[in-house]
Amino acid sequence: MPSLFGWAFYCLDSFEWMLIAFRSMLNNHLLDQCENGSLN
Repeated sequence: MPSLFGWAFYCLDSFEWMLIAFRSMLNNHLLDQCENGSLN
């Protein structure tokens, strides 16, 4: 039982990190788009 909880916690933790990384990547891409569009 504890191993199952540990596995679920590990999955949720890695999924959260994946989500954070994806969101920061998306934000960087959108910022680049905005800067290129507005400044140039």
